[in-house]
Amino acid sequence: MAKDKLEQYILDNRNEFDTLEPSEKLWDGIVKEKPKQKIFSLNQMKWVARVAAAVLIFTGSYYFHEYRSQQKQLSSFKTEPNEDTHLYNTLIEAEFYYTAQISLEEEKLYHLTVGNSMVREEIQNELEELDKEYQALKEDLKDNADNEDIIAAMIQNYRLKLRILQDMMFQLKQVNKEKSTSDEIKLI
Repeated sequence: MAKDKLEQYILDNRNEFDTLEPSEKLWDGIVKEKPKQKIFSLNQMKWVARVAAAVLIFTGSYYFHEYRSQQKQLSSFKTEPNEDTHLYNTLIEAEFYYTAQISLEEEKLYHLTVGNSMVREEIQNELEELDKEYQALKEDLKDNADNEDIIAAMIQNYRLKLRILQDMMFQLKQVNKEKSTSDEIKLI
């Protein structure tokens, strides 16, 4: 209702509101305060171009260095087609195979341990320990220290991980089976 009175007052006295105009001095002051557009001088453009060139040279040299170091690492494995490259290829194939198998088993195992966080944590701790050992073996492999033994140990690490997961799956299935039979007996 107060809004209606105000609106009515404005409508009744509209002519009085429209009579006031700002002075010319006020408009001149507003126009003069308009921000000036900055134009880069030739010296500023040279400075910007130098900085851009320095950044371009730095990033280019960084990526060139990374490319060369990767090429050196690859060439160290591909020096001559001998037993070491065959072993390395075997390791890569084993990594792909066991990683896929371990992922499948972990997924199955996590579905079985939905309500049991203690078992999940225990499994996760075991797998983390094996991952640490695997990383240590990987560092040894970079040093080219006795490649055949290290690669065999790395593959054995994957086998051990998979075996632990399979054993845990078997044990959890046995526990679930025993639990379901005891629940059935209680119902009878």
